[in-house]
Amino acid sequence: MIEALYKKRKQIKIYDKDRVPERSLIEKLIKTTFETMPSKQSIVPYRVHVLGPEHKDLKIKFYELLKTVPGGVQNFQVVAPYVLFFTPRLATPEFLKRKMHEGHLHTANDPKEYRKAGDVYIEIGMFAKMLTTYCLEQDIDVSYTRCFPDWKEDSEEWKILPLKDPLILSMSIGYRKPGIKIDYRKEEWKPDLDDVIKWL
Repeated sequence: MIEALYKKRKQIKIYDKDRVPERSLIEKLIKTTFETMPSKQSIVPYRVHVLGPEHKDLKIKFYELLKTVPGGVQNFQVVAPYVLFFTPRLATPEFLKRKMHEGHLHTANDPKEYRKAGDVYIEIGMFAKMLTTYCLEQDIDVSYTRCFPDWKEDSEEWKILPLKDPLILSMSIGYRKPGIKIDYRKEEWKPDLDDVIKWL
């Protein structure tokens, strides 16, 4: 069942503007993902910023920003009905103190170290993948975006978004626009399985 869901998934570029998933359903899927998503030491080192259909102007500004990098002009998916921005999230001092009492040592409250910590990227990827599964079960399409300029604090180009931390991943959610042929995967190239998977 899961295999069939993922075989039909495509990197959707153009979403249907007339048929939009109900906000209550998207909220439920995100909530379910949060509740079932594992996290190392339960820190949850990321934050998910959700832009709904009402934030069309902000999405267009984000798309204009993407056009400034090679290949960015092709990322029409960032104006989908729902767009999620994933950024790092620092642990609160109270939460960190409790974890220290449990014997855990980490840099969850150090902005310079924590923003580049591997756990942040790993768990964002896990969250996005789990949310993708829940969306596909509801016949809702998803796509991802990483083609954007490097985030720089106090950068003028990034002031278009209300983000205080680096954008790591953007995820788009909605229904694909009908009548558009989507056949990207025939042109995709992957290395041989044996070059990637090694049995020890």
